[in-house]
Amino acid sequence: MDTGKGFLLIWVLVTLHVLGDFYLQTEKIARNKKTSFRGVVVHSVQYGIPFILALVFIRFGALLLLCLLLSVLAHFMVDSLKYWTAENNFFKGYHKKPAVVFMADQLLHIFLLLLIALLYVKVSWQSPLLHLNKIWSDLLGMVNINPVNAIKWLLVGLLIIKPANITFNLFFSAFKPEEEAARDVKQQRTGAIIGTLERILIVFFISINQFSALGFILTAKSIARYDAIAKDRAFAEYYLIGTLVSVVFSVAAYILVFTGL
Repeated sequence: MDTGKGFLLIWVLVTLHVLGDFYLQTEKIARNKKTSFRGVVVHSVQYGIPFILALVFIRFGALLLLCLLLSVLAHFMVDSLKYWTAENNFFKGYHKKPAVVFMADQLLHIFLLLLIALLYVKVSWQSPLLHLNKIWSDLLGMVNINPVNAIKWLLVGLLIIKPANITFNLFFSAFKPEEEAARDVKQQRTGAIIGTLERILIVFFISINQFSALGFILTAKSIARYDAIAKDRAFAEYYLIGTLVSVVFSVAAYILVFTGL
């Protein structure tokens, strides 16, 4: 059974970008990109893996293949430009602000993906909507899942996990208390898991219009860290920043994907 529901290329491109640029990129590769052009090439090859695998799920077309390849090439060009500017004395000062570089890098990647998606819409002489291959469409149809919603939920889920953690660490690490910074890796991972679960619950309750339940999440989290909050002002402020950022990031991701795209 084919639901007949199509989806826009931009949903696919952004989802694949998040997979390739965040989930397939390890800390080691991220470091190598800064010191070696070989690292840029390795990352770009790994980045392209989800774009190739996408053809297993989406009905094939020559124009679609061209757009996917252009997306990978555009990513390689942006990362190459970033590597070159890091080596150039004129631009080195900007690279001392990793949060700014990260935001500019991601915005440029998304902008180029939007251009490629618009190119697909303009050039495509048929409907600009994409469709899953019949086997996947039938599987989703058997459990009454709309392919459009499936892709959107996948994108939201991907955004609120690793990208959210990386973004917070880049922009707000300066506010981290010394005691918090000194915690071992295991404790830091525990904190990241708690933040991830918090964002998942926030998005879930928003999706079912249970906004009052958000207060329950925040209250439960506050009770668990009450002693630290009460005794350490710096930690309390850092905790409040983290909680507010989690809420804003979750709400923004949900609204952007489900109403903005």
